[in-house]
Amino acid sequence: MQAPEPSAKPCTEDGLPLLGVGGGDPELILRRVAEARGIPDPTERSVRLYFLGKGLLDCDDADPIDAVAVLAESMDLGSPHAAFELGGYLLRDAETPDEVAAALTLFERAALGGLVEAQTLLGKILMENPATRGAGQEWLRRAGAD
Repeated sequence: MQAPEPSAKPCTEDGLPLLGVGGGDPELILRRVAEARGIPDPTERSVRLYFLGKGLLDCDDADPIDAVAVLAESMDLGSPHAAFELGGYLLRDAETPDEVAAALTLFERAALGGLVEAQTLLGKILMENPATRGAGQEWLRRAGAD
C-alpha cells in the first residue's frame, strides 16, 4: 500500500485546516461545529467553536455568515479571542461609523476578557482621537504597552 500524497495544506488529524491556512472543507468544518455544540463543558465548547469559526473564515468557498455565527456563539460562551476575531472581521469591512463603533465594542469585550492583543489594539485606536486619548492610554497601560 502506498503512502498518501503529502497534503499541500497542513491540517489536523481530523482533516480540519490549521489555523491561518485556507482551503479547508467547509462542509467538514460545519459537521465538526454540530459535534462541538454537543460538548457539555462550555469552556471546551467555546474553544472548539472558536477554532472551527476561524477555520471557516480561512475557507475560500465557505459562507462568511456561517463563520460569523460560529464565532459569535463562541464569544457568547465567553471567548475573548472570538470577540477579537469578530471585531477584526467587522472592522476590515466597515463602511459606516456605526460599523466601526460595533467593531470597537467587540474589541472592548475582548480587552475586558483579558486579551492583551485586544487591549493594545483598542488603546492604539483610541489614542488616535483626542476625545478618547485618555481611554486609549488606560488600555495601553492595562496591556503593559505604555
